[in-house]
Amino acid sequence: MSSDPFGFAAGADTPSRRGPRKLNFTQRLVPIAGSKQVSTSELVNRLKKVHNDLSRMDQEDVDTQSLKTVQKDLISPSLMSHKDKAVKILTACCLADILRLFAPDAPYNQNQLREIFEFFAKQLQHIADKNGPYFSFYYYLLDSLSTVKSVVLVADLNAEDLIVDFFRNFFDLIKPDFTKNVYICMVDILQQLVDECHHLPQDVIDIILSSFRQKRQVERPAAFKMAADLCNACPDKLQRYVCQYFSDAIVAAGRGFEDESDEKEFEDAHKVILEINRASPAVLLSVIPQLDEELKVDDVHVRTLATNVLGQMFSEPGSKLAAKYPHVWKSWLGRRLDKQVSVRIIWLEYCFPLFKSHPELSADVDASLREKMIDPDEKVRAAAVKVLTQLDMMSAHNVSKDTLLAAGARLRDKKSTVREAATEALSRVFNMKYAEIMDPSIGEVGAADKYGWIPGSVLEILYMDDPETKVFVEKALHDHIFPAIPEDSARTERLLNVTTAWTEKQRKAFLSVLDRQAKTVHATTIFLDQCEKYNGGIMDSDEDATEKVLLQIITYLASRFPDPKKAQAHLQKFAKVNDGRLYKLMRTVMDPQSDYKPIMKAIKEIVKRVEQQAGVMETLSILLRRICLTLVPKSSIPYLLEKTQAARSSQDALVQRHGQTAERLLKDISTVFPALYRSNLENFTQLLRSPDEALVADSLEALARFTKTFPDEAPQDRQSKERLIKFALKGSPQQAKNAIVVLAHTRNPTEACNEVLQEILGSLSFDNEKLLSHLQALAQIARNASTLFEPHNTAITNFIVKDLLLVNRRKAVENDVDWVEYESLEREGQLKIMGIKILVKRLIALANNEDADVAAPVLKLLRRLLEYDGELVAEKTTPPAVQTHLRLIAAISLLKLARCPTYASQIDVTYLQKLALCIQDPIYQVRNAFVEKLVMYLSNKTVPFDYMVILMLAAHEPEAELKLKVKNFLSRKAKQQRAEENPQASLLEHTIVRFLHVLAHHPDFNIEVEDLQMFAVYIEFFLDSVATSDNASFLYYMTAKVKTVRDIHAQSSENLYALSDLAQLIIQERANHAGWSLPSYPGNVHLPKDLFVKMSSQNAVENTRKSYLPQEFIDMRAMSSVLGHGQKSRASRKVEATGRPARSRSMTPDSDDNGSVTGTKRKASRRAQTPSSAKKRRQSDELPEETPQRKNAPRSAKSRTKSFKEVSDEEEEMEEIPEEERSESEESEIEDDDADIMESSEKPVQHIQASVKSVAMTPVTRRRARKVLADSKQMDTSEKENESDGENLSRRTRGRGRGTASSTTQPRATSTSSHPVSKQVVDDELSEEEVVEEQILPTRAKRTRAKPKMDTTPVVEAESDTAPEDEVEPVNSRGIRQRRAAAIKKSKNDATVEGTRRSKRAAKTDSGIVASDEIVSPVRVSDEDQDGTKGAKHEVRNTRRKKALSAVHNEGDDEEPVIRRPTRRIHI
Repeated sequence: MSSDPFGFAAGADTPSRRGPRKLNFTQRLVPIAGSKQVSTSELVNRLKKVHNDLSRMDQEDVDTQSLKTVQKDLISPSLMSHKDKAVKILTACCLADILRLFAPDAPYNQNQLREIFEFFAKQLQHIADKNGPYFSFYYYLLDSLSTVKSVVLVADLNAEDLIVDFFRNFFDLIKPDFTKNVYICMVDILQQLVDECHHLPQDVIDIILSSFRQKRQVERPAAFKMAADLCNACPDKLQRYVCQYFSDAIVAAGRGFEDESDEKEFEDAHKVILEINRASPAVLLSVIPQLDEELKVDDVHVRTLATNVLGQMFSEPGSKLAAKYPHVWKSWLGRRLDKQVSVRIIWLEYCFPLFKSHPELSADVDASLREKMIDPDEKVRAAAVKVLTQLDMMSAHNVSKDTLLAAGARLRDKKSTVREAATEALSRVFNMKYAEIMDPSIGEVGAADKYGWIPGSVLEILYMDDPETKVFVEKALHDHIFPAIPEDSARTERLLNVTTAWTEKQRKAFLSVLDRQAKTVHATTIFLDQCEKYNGGIMDSDEDATEKVLLQIITYLASRFPDPKKAQAHLQKFAKVNDGRLYKLMRTVMDPQSDYKPIMKAIKEIVKRVEQQAGVMETLSILLRRICLTLVPKSSIPYLLEKTQAARSSQDALVQRHGQTAERLLKDISTVFPALYRSNLENFTQLLRSPDEALVADSLEALARFTKTFPDEAPQDRQSKERLIKFALKGSPQQAKNAIVVLAHTRNPTEACNEVLQEILGSLSFDNEKLLSHLQALAQIARNASTLFEPHNTAITNFIVKDLLLVNRRKAVENDVDWVEYESLEREGQLKIMGIKILVKRLIALANNEDADVAAPVLKLLRRLLEYDGELVAEKTTPPAVQTHLRLIAAISLLKLARCPTYASQIDVTYLQKLALCIQDPIYQVRNAFVEKLVMYLSNKTVPFDYMVILMLAAHEPEAELKLKVKNFLSRKAKQQRAEENPQASLLEHTIVRFLHVLAHHPDFNIEVEDLQMFAVYIEFFLDSVATSDNASFLYYMTAKVKTVRDIHAQSSENLYALSDLAQLIIQERANHAGWSLPSYPGNVHLPKDLFVKMSSQNAVENTRKSYLPQEFIDMRAMSSVLGHGQKSRASRKVEATGRPARSRSMTPDSDDNGSVTGTKRKASRRAQTPSSAKKRRQSDELPEETPQRKNAPRSAKSRTKSFKEVSDEEEEMEEIPEEERSESEESEIEDDDADIMESSEKPVQHIQASVKSVAMTPVTRRRARKVLADSKQMDTSEKENESDGENLSRRTRGRGRGTASSTTQPRATSTSSHPVSKQVVDDELSEEEVVEEQILPTRAKRTRAKPKMDTTPVVEAESDTAPEDEVEPVNSRGIRQRRAAAIKKSKNDATVEGTRRSKRAAKTDSGIVASDEIVSPVRVSDEDQDGTKGAKHEVRNTRRKKALSAVHNEGDDEEPVIRRPTRRIHI
């Protein structure tokens, strides 16, 4: 019979049969007093027996009465405090069984239970010893507490310390190597304690939350896991405790931090919140609103922490926080507008994680990010742009195109750090998305539209002409836009894919990068040669010369870097190292014949070697990008040729676009790096035999460019020469031109060129169908083979002048348009242009000859073309379009001849004055082409610097883009010159006197109010481009000194003096408005002798004291200042006031009712009304629509304009496009506007220059004006009382109120009366108010100019009594009579004091001091007296200018303002 596994014999009673089970243990665990002590071993055996029996008992069938003895013995101190571990753990296990069997009522009182659970807690400390002999008993105790849940009895004991002990012990004991069962039991026990306790001790919360600290996570990962599981198990119970914990920290932070430890504790608390959110976000239910409140506190540190914490919580993968707390999400988004920069930057750090992990929130984040890209602070803008740098393939889908475009706008940011961040970010995004752009099916739909614009926009910022920006763009091109691709075909394919989408402007910018590479390669070659000669400082001979040349080339290279001084130091250090291997590697990198892979290998080795030299790598990395030929290497040429040929026979649109792009690239390469063609020269020579005419023309052009650079490489075989001769005689004009260029550079050019020349001379007739090609060939022969051309010069010149220029075979008709493109110009017009080109190219070829008289006839011809608007025929029958092109070719030809020193001296001031008017030509295309050419030559410094003044006449340019191009060029040029600090350079500020001279001879100038208003715009344009606080006093000095000389090119210098007064007035107004000081200029500058001749000292002083401006004009500007209208352009104010645009020399459009352009009209100007002008013959009749015009046609006309390609001969001028042909928009300049702008109620007259014609005369405005006039009357009274007889100088008056006018910058020689309207002419019947209105609101009735006469009484014109409301011209009562120096003071005592001072000054006149109420110009006059002896030097000192009109009292004030008039003295 088998035994029962549970110990019951067969047939014995089962538990259900036998009744409650009793404990059979009869021995005592604790001896009775007086009995023998039980040994430890015996005690252990007894405890084991009790434990075994108790563990087998079930709660349902136990006889608890049988447990009374054991129950009592187990809590004996002799057992619980026994020194043996076995005794104690067996006792604990037995007690756990007793609690289990007696559950739910424990057989012990509270004190006993407390001792028991304390005993349990101590025993469980040994659970960590899993290899100990009693581990099973420890686990039994732990499991019993967890399973039976007897630990809940602790909650009723009111023993917080006991609860803390359990938590502390468990969190200290837990280890990663604990078995899963032990871990589960421990967590379960703690959970029971949390659930059953009415109030958890703070120490328990601290223990739990401290486990979430990052340091604890690293040190005790098991404890962190236990805390997380515990929080997830009972989140509802722990929420309020966690909330209270952080509430206390926040409240403490609100009271401020006493020391750094408090602040650190506060920061740690927020870090704990983050960790809790990752592990158990449910317990933070009540903490999130507290963080929301933290976002709104005043303490910056608290807001920063809250923004940081919430940002991480929202961006956690899988987080639903934003959906649960939408108001908190909205509040957090609002921190992007925080007033503290650091908070806004912290907010931006979480944009990318949100894009990546939460696409559902991307709309809000995207809109907010886009907003931060125009933040006032540059650091925020840079951080916003850098968010795009972190994007990956998937998160980029969540960023909208508008945000990318906003980042694109930051490419033109005012701050270089923002531009750098935008360039890097956008180029990275483009590189990442390039595959999707090419094949949208593999990724984002619409990727081409979303990202394809990036490379072109990056290139456009090169037009800013900033050294740092150039470095950013070059890095972006090499690293991201055109990254390293070993395969030639794939690399070339990417080049074509990217460049095909570029505009012409962007293509030119890329060409400028290649051009800069070519120039840097040339300079670096010289640098390496000099480094080898320098030999690390050890030289055998010519040490000084070698060091000098090395320093010069280092200075040149360093000047192209963002930090020239640092670059120069690095290059000098590089030279001293004298590493021959580096020299060889760098030559390999910039060798046009090197293949792509050897170049990349050499670059890697260079980087490895240079990294050992501290600091040099920063500069050398920039230099390497500028000399390595990896963008368009030699190996790409065959693929480009292949694409060009494939496009000829393909109907696929993409293939055709690639072919066109490849063709343009080949042309550009031939211009910049013709050496790349050397290994492919045979291919181009073979293409000359192709039946495709277009392909032949392109190949011939590339061959011509190559042979110019490498004449020895020109084809020498007879077959090629015959082919070239055929092109020259029978080809198109472009083919003929390129063919002659190639023939002229062969080894024996005389024979071939002479053959062409003789053939052309034999057929030189207008009826020759190939005459245009023949003339083009003649032009190249004249330029490249002058020895062959000169014997036949007379015959050719006679033909050009008599048969072409002076004859019109097709007469002008009424409906002729003023402009067509050169390709569409009639044949006769093209022949005339080509004839002029022949004459000019001959002179350029002879420029090195000493005989400069040879240019006189041609210069006279060109000048006549400019004077007569392109008309040379006596009958004046030249078609308008031909005249326009002739004007343009004449202007450009003069610029080309001015580049030759031989002819520059003959192109004197009179030529310059005619040439300057080309920038105001009625036709936009003429103005644009002329400006582009002039800007290019000025940038290259190939024309005299004086030509810079021509650009100043663009002030009235109607096309904003062209005007902005000119202004930006002038501003950059001025900035560059100031940065160079070269004392020998002709600074732009010095040109102001030449500019005034040009304006004085302008055909539109007259000393009338309207003309002065218009010409003030020119001066303001100059100042906008050049003036700064540093040079304002110099400009003021130069303009004032003009009045000490006479114009040698005019019978009268009054125009010049009027412009001098006007310039001084505007400079002082601007200085007052900008807060600039105008101290006396300490130096002495000589004015150009080719323009001016000195006056005698006495005449100079008298002239500087006299004003040449009409009083009406002075009053009008001063009144506009009083009325408080800002610094708006006077031209725009005239438009607002009169409803018509400012007068311009440019053509204006004719439009129908729908706004479409129907033709062009020529707007009449003074120049056009002269009898010699061809415009007099053509009235402003409507012309039929033919060729779209700029300003009279859509802007697309400009893109189709080829900038007069056939005329300008761009192939002969190697230049960098963006640095010379600027066509850029203004930089996006975002200023920090945190500071409040306080506008004073005491607005000085001279601070504001608004035109009065733009002022609407409201009642308030009239009251202010009346108050000013009342102040003026008071001022006149005060002045007359204090004037002395010694100040009564003879003064000269001028018509139209100029008798009382005085410039703000010159002493006047007129009466002391301050107001243009004499009291004697005021109608007695008018009321006082009507008198004021009469003075403020004059009519525009025609006035009669009074003859000037010497008198002290002001000459005043009669004015009508009324004026129309729509033509209001307020006039200031004082104007600028005292050179803006009159001041209204609030105290009448000032008037008394000032009157006393004037009386004293007047008394000094008898002592030899000339007293004057006027401010003397800041010029030094030193000349010889009329008797031949040298007179004393008169130093005219310009003292500090005081504010005029310091307060304007409101209507009804009782106190009258008092005028104080400062004086200036001439010390003899």
